[in-house]
Order: sequence, then structure tokens, then C-alpha cells
Amino acid sequence: MVLSGSPYERGFQHGNQFADLIGQALGRRLASLSAADLSQAHKRASAVLATVDVMAPHVGAELRGIADGAGREVLGIVLRSSFELLAPPAATGCSGLAVQTRDGALIAQNWDGPPGSDAEQALFIHVGPSGFEFATVAAVGGLGWVGFNRAGFGFVNNDLVLKSRCDGIPSQIVRRVFLGCRDVNTAIEAANSLPHMAGRAYLFGDASKQIASIEVSARHGVSVFRSGSFFAHTNHALNDQIRADEDSELLAKQYPSTQKRLEVLKIREAGCTNACEVMDILRDRTNAPDSVCKQTSLREPTQTAFSVVMQCWNRTLFLARGMPSATEYQRISL
Repeated sequence: MVLSGSPYERGFQHGNQFADLIGQALGRRLASLSAADLSQAHKRASAVLATVDVMAPHVGAELRGIADGAGREVLGIVLRSSFELLAPPAATGCSGLAVQTRDGALIAQNWDGPPGSDAEQALFIHVGPSGFEFATVAAVGGLGWVGFNRAGFGFVNNDLVLKSRCDGIPSQIVRRVFLGCRDVNTAIEAANSLPHMAGRAYLFGDASKQIASIEVSARHGVSVFRSGSFFAHTNHALNDQIRADEDSELLAKQYPSTQKRLEVLKIREAGCTNACEVMDILRDRTNAPDSVCKQTSLREPTQTAFSVVMQCWNRTLFLARGMPSATEYQRISL
């Protein structure tokens, strides 16, 4: 869906187009909360919105636009983009890659979620007064999971299961701040300046061929990996200090396949020189169902809901809905 105009107008178009789906998704998620938990979630969402209005007012305007377009209260829409405020959060284990090729940087990911979550995802292309601004894949009513902007900067990310949390800003709002960055260097600066609410790993790439792997922790802040032409990440921390903050018991329960998925990604590094080869890696079914291209199982009930490859040097997106082993990538020139 192409969204055009001011941030509020783009939000309104988004909310209006998907009002029914947004209402159904919020109803399912909030119905599982007790009255006390819902009250606490709204209180925390109000604090988040106040922070966003100061740090990123354009994001606050978009959230209000989505709410007005969908006919919902704005705090409900804030919660839609703030899964960290809701317990327990939905499992979204993912497998990501950042690659420096001869032509430039490639950023890619299989985004895994509960069965049926692919039906809630959409590609939103944001157009402002000066033309194309950014594209993001988001759950309807949300701000976005991955993104790519007019400067050729893109990112993907992975959930980390850490013990520490703080009253920062939710990761979807962090991601929207990243989409205002022109390159990897400015995105790292932004990561260091933001109050991160919980654990997350990001892979960055830009039009100048730079790539980076970033891990964030509420307790230890930001860890940056920059030396190398290939980075792979799944759902466990790679930095020693951040790994010490991991909830190992919950990690093993929530993402038991994380180590095997990372091993497969690293084994495939040598054959990773262009977008087609990256797509082939994202189709990998080794260790199925707990594979890079993931299928739901009793052990780990998530599966790949969409797969994305970002070609930074010419602003080209390759996107597949569902498991890429069973569907074709669509090429989208931005």
C-alpha cells in the first residue's frame, strides 16, 4: 500500500484501509489481558507516547493518524507497536543476514511468527512532500518490522531473550527512528542515543557498501560488530556481555532452533555473493521444521511469515509472503 502526505495523513490512510483487521487483531491480543494488566499496559503506553512526542513527533503524529483512521483509541495503537508492554509477548524468531558483495550491501531476513501471522502483514511505501521516503513491512496497525529508505539504508532485526528491561521506547519505534538515518554510521549513533526497552539485534546496510551487526540490552547498552563482510544472526546474543544477560531457560523454551539456524547461515556464507544466492539461503530447509526457512512444530510453534532481501545500492526490495521455499519473491524497485 502506498501512503502519501504528512505523517498523520499517511497514518490515517493506513488505519482507514485496514480498520477491520486492526480492530480484530487488537481485540484478540487485548482480550487475553486481565483488567488490571490492561490498565497497567495503557498507563505504560501513555508514557511511551509522551516520550515519542518529544523524541520523534512525526512518529506520534502517524500513530494518531492510524488510530483516527481505524476508529480506535490511540493507546491501543501504541500497544500494537509496543509488544514489549504486553506479557507474554508473541514469539517472533527470525534469521537474518548482512552481506558485502562486489556490488554493495545486501540485508536479508526470514521473519517468523505464529501460524496465520502472514495474513496481518503488508508492505507500506511512504511518500512525503519530496517523494519516496521509506518502505516497511508491518503488521497492519503497527509501525513496522523491517525497513529501507530513500538513501539506500536498510535494516532487519532479531528478538533477543534477555533478563534486563527498562522504561525506554519499544523496538518498533526505535526502528522507525532508524528509517530516518542516511547510513550505517548515523544509525549506530541513533542506536547509542536511544533508551532501549529490551533486548534486540539489528543488521544494518547502506548504499556505500557498509554493513554492521548491532546488539542492544537495557542493562549493557549497545554492542557493535563492524569488521567483516558477512554477518548472520538468529535469536541468541553473540556479544559476551549481552549473552551474560540472557534468560537461557526462556531462550531454550522459546527459540530452541536458534543455534542450528545460525550454524546453517554461517555454513552458507561462501555461496553468498548476490541477491539470488541470498534468497537460496533463506529457502534452506536443513533441520526442518526448525530450519532457516521455518515450519511450525510442537517444539517451536512459529513459521516464516515473510522473507525479504534488500539490495541497498539500487534501492531494490525482494519480498516473499509466507515460506520462501514455497513461494516466489517479488521484485520491487523503490
